[in-house]
Amino acid sequence: MRILSHLVAFLMVSTVLASAYSFNIITSTQDSVIFEYSCGSNAACMKPGEEYCGEGEVKSVLCINERICQVECRPIKTKSVKEDWPSTFTVMPKDKRVGEPFVLSVTDTRNGKPIVCDVEIYYGGRMESEQLRGATHWGGSITVVTDFVSSTYRDGVLIESTHTDRQGILTYTPEKPGRYALRLLNRYVTFIVGDESGKFFECGDGICDTSLGEDEGTCPEDCEESPEEKVVCGDGVCGEGENRTVCPEDCPNLGLIPECVAEGQSITTYPVALGCCEGLEQIGCEVPQDDGRCPDEPCNGSPVCARCGNNECGKGENYCNCPQDCTPPWRVQTTQTGDNTLPIIAIIVITIALVVIVTMIIILRGEKSKEVPSKKSAGEKRAEGVSVCPKCGAAVEPDYMFCARCGYRM
Repeated sequence: MRILSHLVAFLMVSTVLASAYSFNIITSTQDSVIFEYSCGSNAACMKPGEEYCGEGEVKSVLCINERICQVECRPIKTKSVKEDWPSTFTVMPKDKRVGEPFVLSVTDTRNGKPIVCDVEIYYGGRMESEQLRGATHWGGSITVVTDFVSSTYRDGVLIESTHTDRQGILTYTPEKPGRYALRLLNRYVTFIVGDESGKFFECGDGICDTSLGEDEGTCPEDCEESPEEKVVCGDGVCGEGENRTVCPEDCPNLGLIPECVAEGQSITTYPVALGCCEGLEQIGCEVPQDDGRCPDEPCNGSPVCARCGNNECGKGENYCNCPQDCTPPWRVQTTQTGDNTLPIIAIIVITIALVVIVTMIIILRGEKSKEVPSKKSAGEKRAEGVSVCPKCGAAVEPDYMFCARCGYRM
């Protein structure tokens, strides 16, 4: 069987060589080939030799008489999955789906050259991390204790062993959704593949979604071993944590749950999150306070579905959450009894102004009516026949030489 497979591979490669390079094969074995080719140098035989060797690599090439190439092949040498090597690898694209190939690229960190290495592909399983403490010795005298995290891949199923090509590339097409792991160069790379629509399982949401590859190995917290506690999406039972949104196959809508939120009703998220019915829109949950005023801060509760904006104060509406439809009570009373606000204010202002004016007039007249005694000079006093003491200001008879009050000599 193996000889037959080598023969088929040889025929395929021979066809490729003949079509790509247009030369005649003279002799061929499992590990070597001699063919007519205008080579000129040994290097010219390398490219067609690589095509012939396929997944192997060229061991040697020889240009004979500038017209014949002799190529020897050997199995390609790969680095083991257990072998540590300074490497960088990527798995693209970022969002992986069933039926769409992903590409692993491995390069040497030191020089950027591609690395040919063995790769093991696992399905399912999970990564477990453990906090460890280790010691590092420097010069035999200094010990540094450090904490580090050790990660281990567990419970995965090996589905294929392969290797990257000479360009450090591996292409693989997943056939079912779930968690995958690639083991190479003593490391693991894990990622989740979604279904055809791009839906991924979410570990930790309390739902064991087996249709997306979730099981006890990939997510034990969702897929517990106890049958009575296990909630499996797709088992025909609408269990705890399931609803028609996250698992419609187990929880169909039987008319018990409305399709939308009616007018005046609040939007809730349990058991499912619904939107407003057609023709309704979400408004806030603000309501008037005890004093009739609207709250200063917006309401943090569930919004209300209403027909706000149709000039009718309908269900769920008030003058705080829909002022364009609902009028405050005091404005309604004013409208019904007639708008007398401006005349009343004008009368009050005029009355206050008149009181102020009358008060000012009374004050001014009172000040003018007060008699302020004028101080007469000493000459005026003498003219009236009475002298004034320059020291104390007391009246002194003209014939007196001394002031009767202070004794000052006049």
